[in-house]
Order: sequence, then C-alpha cells, then structure tokens
Amino acid sequence: MYIRTARGHKMRVELCETTADADADADAVRKRLKLMTRAYIDHARVSSMGEPGAASACAGPLRVLGLAGSLLNSWDGVMRIAEEFPLLQALDLSGIRLHSWTGGGEKTFANLKVLVLNDSDVRWRDVCAISAHVPELEELYINGNGMSSFELDKAATSVFPKLRTLSVESNGIRKWREIEAVGHQLPRLESLHASQNALSEVLPTCAFPALKTLLMGDNELNSWTSVDSLNSFPQLEDVRLSGNPIVNADASVRYEVIARVQGLKMLNGSSVSPAERKDCEIRYLRKALQKLKDFSGDIEGEKNARRENPRIDALVAVHGELVTHAATAPGSGTLASVSVELVLCLESAGRTMTKKLPKSTTVGKVKLMCSKLFKFTVSSAELFLIVDEDERVPLAPDDEPLSRFAPRNGQRVDIVLA
Repeated sequence: MYIRTARGHKMRVELCETTADADADADAVRKRLKLMTRAYIDHARVSSMGEPGAASACAGPLRVLGLAGSLLNSWDGVMRIAEEFPLLQALDLSGIRLHSWTGGGEKTFANLKVLVLNDSDVRWRDVCAISAHVPELEELYINGNGMSSFELDKAATSVFPKLRTLSVESNGIRKWREIEAVGHQLPRLESLHASQNALSEVLPTCAFPALKTLLMGDNELNSWTSVDSLNSFPQLEDVRLSGNPIVNADASVRYEVIARVQGLKMLNGSSVSPAERKDCEIRYLRKALQKLKDFSGDIEGEKNARRENPRIDALVAVHGELVTHAATAPGSGTLASVSVELVLCLESAGRTMTKKLPKSTTVGKVKLMCSKLFKFTVSSAELFLIVDEDERVPLAPDDEPLSRFAPRNGQRVDIVLA
C-alpha cells in the first residue's frame, strides 16, 4: 500500500501482521482498538462518521487520524470528526472534495495542531473560512491545490493566530507578492514551504518577522538579488534553494549564498558550520573587492558593484584584516613576480623548510605538499601567513591561489595541527 507524506508525495509501505495480531480473538481486537491513538484509513471511501458515538466506540482516544481520499463532502461532515475524537492533534484530509467549506456552527477541533489538505482543490478563502474551527492549529499543509493566487479576505485579520508552519508547495505560484500578502496575516509563521512552484524572485519584505525556515527549491529564481533579499528576514536560519537556475548554473555557488545571507545555519539540508561561514565570507569578500578594484576610478561601475554585492561593508567590518591582502594584485608576470619563496614552519615540532612556489598554487596543494614533507594528515592542518609578530592571515579556503594573499619572499607560513 501507499501513504502520503506531509508534502503530498507517495511513500510505499508494507504492513506486517504480528503473531499476537493473528491469534487475537474479536474481544482482544476490540480492546486493542480502544487503546489505539493513531489510525490511518486512507482511500477507504469513508463518507461519514455515522451516528453520534459510533466512530468513537470503535477506536480509542485518537491523536492522529489519516483520512486521505475520503468521500466526506461537507465541512459539517468534517466537524463530526471533532465530536467523535475531541483529543485529535493531527488530521490528514488530502484529496477531499467538499461542496462547502462553511458550516459547523461553533464547534471546534479544540486540540488540532496539524491539518493536511493537499490535493483538495481548496482555495485560500476556503482555508480562511475554517480558521475559527481550528484555534490551536500550528501546521497547515495545502500543497498541490493550484492555488496560484491568494484571494484574501480583508476582514480576516487574525486567521490561524498560532500557525507556525505553512506549506504551499506545488501550487504553480508565480508572484512573490501572493505569498507576501499571506505573510502579513500570519505574523508568527516560522516555517514557509514554497518549493516546486514557479517563483522567479524573492523581494525584500517585512511580512515574516519570525520566519526561520524558507524552502524555495525547484522554483525559477535566477538572480542574486533574490538571494540578497533573504536578509530582510531577521530570524532566517534554514533555506533551500536547490533546483533553481541561480544555483544550478554552478555547483560551487554554495559559498556565495552563505556569504550573501547572514545568519544561515542550514542550506539545502546541509548545516553551515562557523568555519565554513568564515571561509565562504573570506572567499566572497576577496572576489567582491577585486571587482571593486577593477572599477577603480569608474564611479558608476563602483556603484553598480556595490549594489550587486550589498554585504561588502559588513564583511569588511568582520574580516577587515584581509582587505589589504585581497585587494593586492599579483605581479607583472616575470619569474620573480609569479613565484614566491616561503618558509614553512610546523609549530608543534619546531621544524621549518623553505620552498619556492608558483603564486598560482592553491592553498589545498600547499597543504598537501606540507603533509608529505612533515608527515601529517591533510585534514588536520590549518595554514597561516605571518604578516608580522601581531598579525597572521588564515590561508583559506583551499581552492584559493597564493596570489590572493600577496605573499612576499621570506614570509613564514605556520602550519597548525588540530
């Protein structure tokens, strides 16, 4: 059989009967049903809850109920679930087709925290209409409903006051303002799932002051401006951008996304460590400063370069020691200018060795060479270029050439082992 995940995807499962289940008599089965807190009866053609008390008499105090593909056809019919199972915390009604999303009187799902309405042909105005019946709702999944435009009821200013997670994936949404408008109604939203739509941009907004997670995979984002706009979310920590043109163009753009968006702790499902952030910001800053240097004397060019790299000043404030080294260009191309003699020093052993290296040599290759010379594991080493007694510059990331650090003949490189 198959069950649907919260995002609406099919997942194959195999049901296995235990020996105890196989040997149980009717009374034992009834007792087990009365203890049951979860029930999944997807695509079982359930059309009603029956007479009052009939459903609750068959099962225990359910907390989770899966009714995907059911034949319930009115909101009044759905509210009968609340009567039968008042302790319900999660309800999956994916694929439901209701004639009306109104009704139910003053009845509520008093404890419902998760509601799944994927592939239900529901509209946002219908969703807003049921808000009063789910006062404790924290997670709402409305994927695959063709909800490309959100028709908002201006009178509904306090819909879902406790909602923390909203998933609108696979809806064909094209305009960011549609999502932004919903955000103004959901000020406590912490997680927005908007993958597999047709969004081509993210615009700066104040609509999501509490947003921590934004999933935007498999959209049509193709501009760094959209990435820069993520800084308008003050609490943002987790972002998914995989499957967008802006990241598909080059597999190495991860470093630039991390550098451009402050505060990211997770990108495309992979955590961002403090060390990775530092390396990414340094690498990006060198690139951005070099671009500024290329436009030296061209006021308009410099202005455009700063507009395209809005975090330059913030990163210079953090990594100011690198500015001089990043902005210094390599030599003229003679042998003396394309190579440099460095004193390699393994601090822990007090050993040194002098080597002449091309300035085009990457930091990673220098590490590899040092590991062979001094017999240590490459992954355990960090390199530092000694500028003077009080200043040393980390040589990172590994794919940067030595020329980026403007080394001079005779300078010492300290090798520090973790």
